[in-house]
Formats: sequence, structure tokens, C-alpha cells
Amino acid sequence: MLDRGEIHGPVGTARKLLARIRAAAPAGAEGDLAWNPEFLREGNAVQDTLRPDRFVYGVTSERAKALLRQVYDQPLAEGIPALAMGLETAELVKVSANAFLATKISFINAVADACEAAGADVTQLVGRWLMTNVSAAGPCRLVLASGVAACPRTCAHSGPRP
Repeated sequence: MLDRGEIHGPVGTARKLLARIRAAAPAGAEGDLAWNPEFLREGNAVQDTLRPDRFVYGVTSERAKALLRQVYDQPLAEGIPALAMGLETAELVKVSANAFLATKISFINAVADACEAAGADVTQLVGRWLMTNVSAAGPCRLVLASGVAACPRTCAHSGPRP
């Protein structure tokens, strides 16, 4: 059994879900979970779904990794990279991507405020790396806020490692 998780949750959610799958599924310990976060940009969800810039797999076995490679065979053949890693790492990739996006949004908002205060034109400062049309509204705002909040909690919970 392979379950492909796309749920947003705190780091550790996938491992807990795997334990529940293995406890309840007829396959028992043979059950696998592949955590496959999505990276959709606002206004580009369809295009990002059809042609993502990368696949991230959090897997628990080589079998799960091979199954996902079969699922995404065509896009992988077209050169879209796939990164396989553990469940927790895949969860942190998603949390980190959301936190980084929130940081970029906060930064451009601060730049726009500084421009307004100084009488400068923010549109003359922007380029590919400084975009004023980046926004977070509706459910995305909640995901970004929870992603930003999750980073320090995750780091504090994990603690330093020797």
C-alpha cells in the first residue's frame, strides 16, 4: 500500500500517519507512505501542477520511491528533477519554502513602505528577485503564517544535535 500525503501539518505528521496506516492496513508493516508536497504559486496552480519545477518525495522505502517514479514517469523523462529524502526532511522542505516566501513578501512590503516614506518609486527597484505582485491572500495567507510559525517551533522542538 502506498499513500501519497499532501497534507500541510507540523513536522512529524507524516511519521504519525505512517504508524496509523501500518496499524490499520491489512498490509501492516508492509504499508508505505510517500510524502509529496506541492509547490503551487498563486495564479499558476494549474501550470505548476502540470509542469512543476521539481518533485520532492519523503519516502520510507525504495519501493515507495520506485512507485512515485512510475507515477511521475512522463514529467521525469522531460527533465523535471526529483529529490527523494526522508519524511521529516520532505515536510521541512515545504515548511521552509513557505517561510522563505513569507520572508520575501515581508521584505518587499518593507521596501515598498520605505519607498513610500522617501517618495521613491518602488516599481523602479523591482526585477525577478523583487516582485511587487507577490501576495498571500485567503488560505495561502494562513499557510504562510503557519509555515513561518512552524520553523522556530520545529527548531526548538528538535534541539541541537551533536
